Amino acid sequence: MRATTLTPEYWAEQRQRVDGRFQKLHARDNALIKGIGIPSEEDLTIGTGKHMKMAVLFLDICASTARAGDTPETQQDELKAMAVFFDTMIRIIEDLGGTVEKNTGDGLMAYFEDADYPDNGSTRAVSAALHMMRANQHLISPRLTQIGIKPFSFV
Repeated sequence: MRATTLTPEYWAEQRQRVDGRFQKLHARDNALIKGIGIPSEEDLTIGTGKHMKMAVLFLDICASTARAGDTPETQQDELKAMAVFFDTMIRIIEDLGGTVEKNTGDGLMAYFEDADYPDNGSTRAVSAALHMMRANQHLISPRLTQIGIKPFSFV
C-alpha cells in the first residue's frame, strides 16, 4: 500500500509510463472503433447494494465537446490524448487505493473506501485529486502541447 503522498520515485515511474504510452499510441494506425455497446437486460438489474463508508471522486474534462476534431486525423489525436490522460488518472486513483467505478468518455467516477487503509477515504480522494492535477500539469500537458494538442483541464 502506498502512502497518501507519492514519492519522487513514483513520479519518475509515472513519467516513463506516460512517455511509453504516448509512443505506443503514436504508433497505432487507427484508434477509432465504430459501434456502440448496449447493456443487456441482466446488466441493468437494480435492487441490490451494500452500505460502504467512502469518499467519491468525480473528474470531468472541461469543454470536451468543443475538442471534437473536424477530421479523422484530429479525432484520432484527441482519442490518443484521452487514452494517455485517463490511463494516468486511473493509475493514480488505483495507486492510492481507489476504485474506478465509471468512465463516462470525458470523465470518471471513483471511490475510496475507509476500510483497511491507514488514511481514510476522504484523505486519499483529496490526495488523488491533487496528484492528478500535478500529473496533468507536469507530465501530460507539456507532451500534448509539444505535439500540437490542446492540454486538458478538468474539474
